[in-house]
Amino acid sequence: MSIGWWVRLVCKVLDVVAVGEWLTLWGQVIKPGTRPLSALEIEEARKVLGESVPYPQVRVDEHSLLAWVGALFRLIIQRRFRHLGVVIAYTVNFTRRIHPAPGNEDMAWLIHELVHVAQMEHVGLQYYPEALAAQFCSGYDYGGCQALADGRPLAFFNREQQGEIARDFYRCLYHSPQRAPYYRRQIGDLRLGHV
Repeated sequence: MSIGWWVRLVCKVLDVVAVGEWLTLWGQVIKPGTRPLSALEIEEARKVLGESVPYPQVRVDEHSLLAWVGALFRLIIQRRFRHLGVVIAYTVNFTRRIHPAPGNEDMAWLIHELVHVAQMEHVGLQYYPEALAAQFCSGYDYGGCQALADGRPLAFFNREQQGEIARDFYRCLYHSPQRAPYYRRQIGDLRLGHV
């Protein structure tokens, strides 16, 4: 048996005892600065994610210590700094305050992170080690519209690529709607929770 099998088994056991839900609740208690998604954020997210995300459960932590630790780790490993979003269960942690507006980059970034919430909702905590592994292996590049044209299901792509597909589809809705049809299959899968 591979290590991946053992990791998935441990994650399934953690799901059975509702660790994700406990982490979200605990995060709200020790980090009272978290906030729910705004009405605008939910409205924009539904354009991409449909009902695949339990929006009332989602919390947003801006200026998160956890996200800053991740950003510093990335700085040490990759020798470059960039702001970071980290999703733990149903809490989206950012290194800075975001200013989502229809079609802007902060909203596109939030869409990417909400895909990880959808992954949590539909496959459980196993999304987390898979997303971490993706950052160090095949990364975020899914190949663009050409890679989507052959109709591969969303599950073919790694966890971070799934987030990028959703982010790029959201951008297309506002900036290049002629490209949006390339994403039809994968966004349909996402809305159905086939992650």
